[in-house]
Amino acid sequence: MPFLGSKFEHDVFVSYAHGRGGNLLRWSQRLTKELESNLLDLETEFDDFDIFIDPELDPTLPLTEQLRDKVQKSGLLMVIMTKRYLESDWCQKELDWFQGEAEACQKGGGLVLVVRAQPTRRDEWPTFLKDEDGHTLIGFTFHAKGRNGEAEVEPYGWPEPLAIDRPYYQELGKLTTIVKQRLREIGAKEKLKADADKPLAQNPLGEQPGIYFQASVDDAEIWRLTKQVMEVAKFNVFPNDLPVIDGDFKEIRKARKERLETIRDRANVVCFLGSRDAERLDREVEALANDQMFLESHGKDIPVVLLNRAESKPALAGEFGIHIINHDDEDWLDQVRALLGVPAETTP
Repeated sequence: MPFLGSKFEHDVFVSYAHGRGGNLLRWSQRLTKELESNLLDLETEFDDFDIFIDPELDPTLPLTEQLRDKVQKSGLLMVIMTKRYLESDWCQKELDWFQGEAEACQKGGGLVLVVRAQPTRRDEWPTFLKDEDGHTLIGFTFHAKGRNGEAEVEPYGWPEPLAIDRPYYQELGKLTTIVKQRLREIGAKEKLKADADKPLAQNPLGEQPGIYFQASVDDAEIWRLTKQVMEVAKFNVFPNDLPVIDGDFKEIRKARKERLETIRDRANVVCFLGSRDAERLDREVEALANDQMFLESHGKDIPVVLLNRAESKPALAGEFGIHIINHDDEDWLDQVRALLGVPAETTP
């Protein structure tokens, strides 16, 4: 079972073109093996990491059906972008299968990692590898530029990476970091979905404590899943949807007033789903502290909680007396219960 759990067959599927001389095949397989080794050797968290590349195919099974199944049951797609890739019908099929599954399951973005092994014409890239404005994914650049500023055709470490190929290993390090980050994000989402599908719990108090649950609009997907987990645990969570407010000052002030009045009248705790971006998180904590001071000045003394998703804890939160609960903790919901004096859920 891969890192992402039984719902998936592989954590990463590698989509690449073999070429005709054998060097591109060997280079791509070596990169895949180096990535796998980075995760398995240095991170006990990823002991079950599984990356698929086509030599692992079962020769006794139909190729198309087998490939489609493996692509659709993978958490991430790693594309090794070369001129041969853009000419490969098989590579296009793999991309289409992954896109179809991602859209059908509403998996969100950031699931395709592009290794730029060669310079290619961007207008030839498939639409799925571009943003809404037609810009190609930035990806990871594994090739250099020549003396005249033109990109070199050969990838770093061609045809066989050596220990002295520093640019190759620097880019591999970046790729490894992003793979770990993406897998953790997918894993967290899958856990939230599983928790949200659990039967409704019986509230020991016989009532529904109110949670005012906020987040940035950019984190709406995780917010909805977390809100559903809270509701399954018999909390009364509001608002129903994240408000989208334009830049008009009067509208912002009006929305803040309505939010604070709702908190004052209905909430037993205020929770904010923090951003993974440290800079944005600091701004969110400042806004949360302002809300806390307003509530205290109006005689509303309730816990204010930051559900932290960043790697480090924001120092400002402690200064303002904001409770920090790590969103990735197995018992984060029990920690919220403890602040409200609600007994932790027990398993019969």
